[in-house]
Amino acid sequence: MILLGVGGIAIGVIGPRILGHATDLLFNGVIGRQLPAGLTKEQAIAAARARGDNTFADLLSGMNVVPGRGVDFGAVGRTLLLALGLYLIAALLVWLQARILNVAVQRTMVALRSDVEDKVHRLPLLVLRLAATRRGAEPGHQRRRQHSDVAVDDDQPAADLDADRGGGAGDDADHLAAADAAHRRHGAAVAVG
Repeated sequence: MILLGVGGIAIGVIGPRILGHATDLLFNGVIGRQLPAGLTKEQAIAAARARGDNTFADLLSGMNVVPGRGVDFGAVGRTLLLALGLYLIAALLVWLQARILNVAVQRTMVALRSDVEDKVHRLPLLVLRLAATRRGAEPGHQRRRQHSDVAVDDDQPAADLDADRGGGAGDDADHLAAADAAHRRHGAAVAVG
């Protein structure tokens, strides 16, 4: 995955150099078209210095210009196609890196959620109910028990539920312990059966 990112960035960095080469080809053709045909590059530089145009002579000396020849559109086209191909490859590499990272993150999150769910399912019912009772008894919270707050088996006696709804926190602990024991017996019976 790291190699994909490095490769995509490296190719993306090379792209502007290739585009710069295409610009040089265009500029060389424009300047070459302005110079008289039949001269060499050295003769054109000497002629520019002779008329006192040293800036243009220095410019010509740093260019790959052929006097009398215009823009080589075939070379410009090949250079631009190369740049386009490199940019497409860089984009593909970066997309692959992002795709692999996305899949890895999603799989990690699924595994984490599964682990948390497994741990919650292994907790005794008593612990979950005591946590719900404590949340309801905190200052600033209105103590209210809803049916959805309590995990109930269909086989659990209704008396346990009625007892769980009434009384104080100490009474709840006794009733919750009994309900948890009944829940465990029911779970063991289902596992064996």
